[in-house]
Amino acid sequence: MGGKDRHPNQGTGRKTGKFAFPANPLTIEIMKIINQYSRRLPFNIEKLTRKLLKAVPNEHLVGLDSITLMDEFQQNKYKNALGLYRKKHGLQPARIEIALGNIYGTSPFILCLIPLAGKLLYAKVLFHEIGHHYQYFTHSVSKKEAEGFAENYGKRHTVKAIKGWLYVLRPLRPAIRWINSKLDD
Repeated sequence: MGGKDRHPNQGTGRKTGKFAFPANPLTIEIMKIINQYSRRLPFNIEKLTRKLLKAVPNEHLVGLDSITLMDEFQQNKYKNALGLYRKKHGLQPARIEIALGNIYGTSPFILCLIPLAGKLLYAKVLFHEIGHHYQYFTHSVSKKEAEGFAENYGKRHTVKAIKGWLYVLRPLRPAIRWINSKLDD
């Protein structure tokens, strides 16, 4: 078979007859990020979301259609929730909704002083909800264990995503502790 007769995908991955599938059939397309948050943040939340998603293996995101960023949840039972994982239901695909208004409250002033703190808060919630998605699709975890699984998943991936920053911030720890103590007063 000459080079001219070859299909562009041929020669990569597993072959079936004349054509081949991509080497990683779980590779996902670019996920939709829907930003409905009304306030201005000192960082680009959509760009941050894409960067954080790179820290997650593609297999963990398969079946997840979108991430919606909003002020708050409309339903009373979720008023104080930071994020929600909505599993696939009928024709509705699986998705994540994050209430940035609940994460950052009414005072984004602190975020202007320490934008990294805001990014970390967001990363923890995002990874927690991705943990719910991953757990739902791949692990047989009971409902009681689901929150613990998602919490551990969130912590593990947050640390993985910000590992480089931990070394940069080490000299600033005393100052950060002092600021936090003043904010708690």
